Amino acid sequence: MRAMMEPKENLVRAAANGGSGPGMQRLQFELALDLSVPGVRPVRETLAHAAETAGVDLLFVLPTANGKGTTAVVRMVEEGSDAFLQVRTADGGFAVSDEKQMDKALLQLARTSVDVLRLMSADSAIREPLAASA
Repeated sequence: MRAMMEPKENLVRAAANGGSGPGMQRLQFELALDLSVPGVRPVRETLAHAAETAGVDLLFVLPTANGKGTTAVVRMVEEGSDAFLQVRTADGGFAVSDEKQMDKALLQLARTSVDVLRLMSADSAIREPLAASA
């Protein structure tokens, strides 16, 4: 059962009409999630595959507070700035929420994670040993 926040028909229509709907990366990501077969791969692998397919960054995957599901955050770059989506397991599928619907603490964790990764990638003391070991 598909559990998405916006019907795919609306996403496709908005993209085709150049409307103010979500960007193509979001559409590709959500379609990749919809096309995944529940239970074939672990949730983390399914999310990583969908992110790779759409060209978005899977920042982290965490268990939910009640321990009965999974929540993840992906980052896209839209119009030169970061945009985040929260993905939760729901009814054998995934529910996707944009930043406006995300918990503020989770959104702040995502933003901080990106900031730390940017600082690390700019630091040659970190980057050079990693490049040499690869």
